[in-house]
Amino acid sequence: MTTPLLQVCWASAVTLGLYAFYSFWEASRADLAATFRHMAPGLPGSRQGGPEGASHRARARLAGTAALLLALGCLAWVL
Repeated sequence: MTTPLLQVCWASAVTLGLYAFYSFWEASRADLAATFRHMAPGLPGSRQGGPEGASHRARARLAGTAALLLALGCLAWVL
């Protein structure tokens, strides 16, 4: 594997890993916001739970898996 391709591979793995972390963070934030909306029923947008947290967690799992596979592929190619 050429050096520029290896650099792109590692940069992509790191970027996907950071996106996975961000998505997990946003899922926690969405769950917390849904909890507070549920506690105060008069607030606009008040509903029980919501799909925001679940969709962020699904994106995080997908990005984390892709980052892991990409990093392992780079390591396997180098070693």
